[in-house]
Amino acid sequence: MSDKSDDELRGLFREIGELKEVPLGVAAGMEKTIQGLLQEGKTVKTSWITRNSLALAAGFVAVFALGIALNMDSNPVNNISPNNTNNQNPQNNNDVLTSLGSEIEVSNSPLQQFNSGVDYAKPIVIKDLPFTPISTYSKANTLSAELGNCLGGLGLSETVSFIDNALYNKKSVKVVWSAVDLNSWQISILSQKCEPLDEIFVRKE
Repeated sequence: MSDKSDDELRGLFREIGELKEVPLGVAAGMEKTIQGLLQEGKTVKTSWITRNSLALAAGFVAVFALGIALNMDSNPVNNISPNNTNNQNPQNNNDVLTSLGSEIEVSNSPLQQFNSGVDYAKPIVIKDLPFTPISTYSKANTLSAELGNCLGGLGLSETVSFIDNALYNKKSVKVVWSAVDLNSWQISILSQKCEPLDEIFVRKE
């Protein structure tokens, strides 16, 4: 190597700082590796390698440490948190009800119907209703055959809490309340011909 190259390398290695001296056996191994990589008859001065074994070792350590850090950052397995793993297993509806401790009971009482006259096209506020919403399911076998078939065809016959005869945009409708938990309900608004018009969710404040 030329004197100019030696000076440049010395300048670079001096910037690494001081480390504990590397054993001569390790330095000799490094020298052998470097000499094997050199081409076109270029040689390395053994005395220079020995004197600068500390700097060479520091350079190899720095490159090795950088490689490990980059590998860890790029490894997708290390970047997966427990929270992300849990989010990959969403609960089904039954699990949600059970986890809330508010699974809906089925009452043996006849299904109640109210005649509130409330227009469900407007925002619904539980405390302003003229009745108290029921938080259980009732059997629909006490309804007329027509209404029972309507609810059965829409898949609502097993989850009816009560029915409200009311309005929607000033037109008469059947409003089916289905409890989601003890404080919230899914409301299905049906025309007099059993046509779904709207579906809303309300919760007790």
